[in-house]
Amino acid sequence: MYLILILGLLVTANSYAVNFPNSTNYIVNGCRILGPDEVERKILPGERCIFFDNGDFISSTMTTIRYYTSKNEVKWELKGLFHHQMNLSSDQRRILVLGSVHGSTRHDSANLHAQLNIVGIDGQIERSLDFSAALEQFRLQSHAIINSNRDPVPVNQQGIHLNSFYEIPAIKDGVKVPSYIQPGNFVINGLVQGVFIIDKDLKKIIGHWVSPFSVLHNIHDAQVTAAGKLIYFNNMSAHSRLGNTYSSVDEVDLMSNKRILEVKTNPAGLFYSPHCGGVQVINNDLVLFSHVVAGYHVYSREKKSIIFSSHAPYLRGAQLTAAQQIKQYDLTNFLKQR
Repeated sequence: MYLILILGLLVTANSYAVNFPNSTNYIVNGCRILGPDEVERKILPGERCIFFDNGDFISSTMTTIRYYTSKNEVKWELKGLFHHQMNLSSDQRRILVLGSVHGSTRHDSANLHAQLNIVGIDGQIERSLDFSAALEQFRLQSHAIINSNRDPVPVNQQGIHLNSFYEIPAIKDGVKVPSYIQPGNFVINGLVQGVFIIDKDLKKIIGHWVSPFSVLHNIHDAQVTAAGKLIYFNNMSAHSRLGNTYSSVDEVDLMSNKRILEVKTNPAGLFYSPHCGGVQVINNDLVLFSHVVAGYHVYSREKKSIIFSSHAPYLRGAQLTAAQQIKQYDLTNFLKQR
């Protein structure tokens, strides 16, 4: 299946722009950095990395988070069970980390991926939330809301699988959003269970939404944009019920519960990522999204089309590697210090 998808997208890519639209930024696959020309610049230790302008970086593996100085000295380390994502807070003083509380990262474990951690830049855990307990409390208080979706599933289903964790940014003036969409709150995505909004103190769930546009809320990388919209990678579109299985990037207005953007290929079945997937709003026009193995792509709202496609971050010589997500950042200052 992957070979067919990859070949199909490579053929389609021939008509895309040759140069990446934001050519000053660097492409990141975990802890591997490629330049604007897609030539490899750095491979740093770890599976997920956060970069700082002074040359320092924070690296995470499944069992350890380490802070490295620009001289590659380990400043501190934190042991635990970590997965999927590690994101920086808006003030760049804390990191948001997904963890597991049950001593296993096997996908058949009960309550897998069920802990939220906020860690200071000094390596101290400032706040943690046992998501399983918070979820049960919310379920008891909001049972009618949870079961209102077209694909009702028990929100307290065993095997909780969280796959994204972001802080809600400042929202543009004049934009109407639900009361729980406020800067400083957190947006969490749980595979099957839905998108959850957590209060600023990381103590309780204050909002919940299940995508009517995805089969059993099979999505990744859900985040709230500065425009107050929810954007995410939809692994299995609800239209896949018709037998034409495909993935898309969806943007939703939570006030109206309407999808205002659906990025997909034509034909739709050409692009299907059963696992992983990432999305990043680059500016008012461009949206970057990535497949687990079949490349990353850039969509233009203005042109209403995919304008760039590449497999470079997935290739290590002749070997094709998978990616949880591909992102792009301005790492000019970081690399100058290294």
